[in-house]
Amino acid sequence: MADALTVCAALMVFIGFSFLFWFIRRLGILQLEAAMMQDHFQTPKADPQPMVEVKNPFKMTVSSSCTLGCVEMIVNCMHPCHITCYWKIKKQYLDQMVYQSNSEDENEEAGAANVNNLQIMLEENCETIVSKDFTDICSGKKLSYNVEDLMKDPSAQRDATNAIQLYDVVVTMELTKEHRKTIESPSSITAMLTGIELKRQNENWKPYVVQQFIRTNNGNLFKLKKLFLEELTNHDESPSAQEQSDSLCIVCQMLPISRALIPCGHACLCSLCFDKMNTCPMCRQPMTSSFILREEPNLNQNNEYEFSDILKRMNPLEIIRGIYNAS
Repeated sequence: MADALTVCAALMVFIGFSFLFWFIRRLGILQLEAAMMQDHFQTPKADPQPMVEVKNPFKMTVSSSCTLGCVEMIVNCMHPCHITCYWKIKKQYLDQMVYQSNSEDENEEAGAANVNNLQIMLEENCETIVSKDFTDICSGKKLSYNVEDLMKDPSAQRDATNAIQLYDVVVTMELTKEHRKTIESPSSITAMLTGIELKRQNENWKPYVVQQFIRTNNGNLFKLKKLFLEELTNHDESPSAQEQSDSLCIVCQMLPISRALIPCGHACLCSLCFDKMNTCPMCRQPMTSSFILREEPNLNQNNEYEFSDILKRMNPLEIIRGIYNAS
């Protein structure tokens, strides 16, 4: 009886190791099939876009102090500019301007028209103009816009639909025509728009910046976004270890981060993982293109299946020994 149990146990162990060996060998084939399927269904992405260095001459934030019935802004500008405050502009209208200015069908004449007619278009699509100002070079200048009477207007009463569809206040900073004539680069920033919502807080309405836009010298309008690349925050740790951990691709954890994704702005992938993915691994938003942040290593297709090739060259004892050592 004992001999029979020993034989059965040995047989079960042999079958188990045989199945394990077959499974590991099968991994290489499965990886290859998955890669082929992914290549087949992968959405084509645009070529990486060059990083163009531009300096934003404007800065606009909402003041932390809250005056009853007023929207208070703190502005900085490096050149003389016009500042205009508009009341009630549809979000869809600004989003449409962004789409049209970045579409391939947009021609140079339309872009030139946007340069000259931005103020006119906003005036035609707002309910009223709260204020028009001119400011010279300034830093930390405070502006206050009284919207108390506008908020009391019955037509201004907010509901869930209005809160989603409208910017309550839009403040624009635009360089003077004289200064724009001195700018040669088409990618230089010439105007900045800030969309603000007013939310009820006790007896007052508190302003919140929802979205900011920038307009370039060629008339294109873009949503202002930052690249979400984490910086070093713990200075007590070893710099080399911390930098190595923070700068690695979040998918493979092997290659350095070299791509900033468009349109979400997350900087989290290496070039190899970027080519194999259609959506951002952090926010699941579809990827259309990317910015190259640093020099990328020269990788060929053979690197993708290197792990599978190593497994195929190993004999069963080497595979079992490797699993045992890892455990």
